[in-house]
Amino acid sequence: MIVTISLIVLAVITFILVTPLILEVDTTTDIYRLQLVAIASVQVVFVDGLPQFRIWVLGWQKQIDPLRIKGPKKNKKKETSRGNKRNRSAARIWKKVRAVLRSFNVQYFEMDIDTDDYAANAVLYPIALAVSGPRTFIRINFDDRTSLKCRITNCIGKILFAFTQ
Repeated sequence: MIVTISLIVLAVITFILVTPLILEVDTTTDIYRLQLVAIASVQVVFVDGLPQFRIWVLGWQKQIDPLRIKGPKKNKKKETSRGNKRNRSAARIWKKVRAVLRSFNVQYFEMDIDTDDYAANAVLYPIALAVSGPRTFIRINFDDRTSLKCRITNCIGKILFAFTQ
């Protein structure tokens, strides 16, 4: 019985660690979503021009309006802790941040930019051409079109592994 429960818990933890985490942004179709595939999703939707969050977790759904007026807040006293604080160097923290950022996989990144200034567009044009790559397309246009499409993936296990290095 204990072995079966242990195997089920191990399987669930493994599933969560290897499940893809997807960040998707598409301004042309108004898709702004962070998704842990088959487990949870947070999506920003616009109702009458105002943003609302649509949350889905294992079949449970909730829509939150962050701009809704709430009642007065109660003042809470902040507790000060005088615990043992470790002194970390900035280089060590930066190394962890870079390792976590490297663990992300950019599947595609497309950006159309128009600054409404012909001189600025002309300066940005060669820079965008140099930065563009096989999965990264940055285009400077002169016809008043600005958009962003990107899809970035990772999994929680890769993030934790990169953070512990």
